[in-house]
Amino acid sequence: MCAMTSRDRLLRTFRREPVDRVPISTYELNGFNPDAWENQAPSYQRLMDKIRTDTDCLYMWGWSPFADSGLWTSRDEALADGSVVTHSRLRTPRGDLTCTHVLKSDVHTSWQTEHLLKSAEDIDRYLGVLPALFTIDERRVAAARESYAIADERVGDHGVVMNDCGDPSAFVPDLFEFGVFTLMCIQHKDAILELIDALVGPILERFRIDTAEGFGPILRMCGPEYYTPPYLPTEFFREMVVPGASAAAAILDEGGIFLRLHSHGRVREALPMIVAIGAKGVDPLEPPPDGDITLAEVKALYGDRLVLFGNTELKVLEHSSADEVRACVRAQMNAAKGGGGYVMLPTAAPINEPLSPQTERNYFAWIDAGLEMGAY
Repeated sequence: MCAMTSRDRLLRTFRREPVDRVPISTYELNGFNPDAWENQAPSYQRLMDKIRTDTDCLYMWGWSPFADSGLWTSRDEALADGSVVTHSRLRTPRGDLTCTHVLKSDVHTSWQTEHLLKSAEDIDRYLGVLPALFTIDERRVAAARESYAIADERVGDHGVVMNDCGDPSAFVPDLFEFGVFTLMCIQHKDAILELIDALVGPILERFRIDTAEGFGPILRMCGPEYYTPPYLPTEFFREMVVPGASAAAAILDEGGIFLRLHSHGRVREALPMIVAIGAKGVDPLEPPPDGDITLAEVKALYGDRLVLFGNTELKVLEHSSADEVRACVRAQMNAAKGGGGYVMLPTAAPINEPLSPQTERNYFAWIDAGLEMGAY
């Protein structure tokens, strides 16, 4: 088969059509977004050059249609180590809610050190102002239209733009410290369901805008992993994820957008529901013991209904030898390459700076092994 552009290779894989080789995506490491920190970090430059040359870009892009609410206030506090602490306050008629985020200078992520909701009473306070927090702002829609066009032009034939948004259940866990969230699901189940139900309308409206504006051709929908074992029994996934995610999937499918559902960890019991929701793909499919189902099993059980993304854990790329990385790729190809419908993908991306030489070497080995072993 003649060589394809990355865009064609990905789109054909989504449609389960023949391709020249297995697509290779480096997930959050995006070689075609000049604003991304990894394209500005000197220690990442050799790797980003390799990514631009030899992989298939899923250009992660996201947006929010919701207007800024005057109910929020915030202030930043600079610490001596270069970290920045953001203190935020949400005013409600029943009492204020507060949260705190910390951004460190040498790690490209943030930590929520105080969560907005701490109790069932806080849920009532939040529900009282929720409509004001999720009103559509047409200026944001217009800005997103322009931003999407820029992203699509940047990636060109090197890949596709991948829209990114949580399902209605995804917005709830981040409101709580995670241990508090799991207890709230068990002890105040009706309150959590009420909160998820209140978010369904605004989030589905966001997906309707995505389809109307053509913000595709693929959307990664996050959130379900919070409702899987060992955190919560499978019944919580069925009650709290399936209804809203199914409604979202129907909207996206009608608009011709490929839905890739993102759920880390133990997904064996959730996979039948992921299929029933209407997802067309699933990631990141960690192998046991971090996950609870092998890639070969997923392929055998669901490979005719789901495009499979992932299975290379970041810890392999950060801590293994190059030979071990190649062996990992070989095993993945043996498990999932046959018949198409597989995309090589790490389960996460490095966020530390500088990039370690070992991680760089292993990424090179992983990409080269994919090019060599992934040919059809």
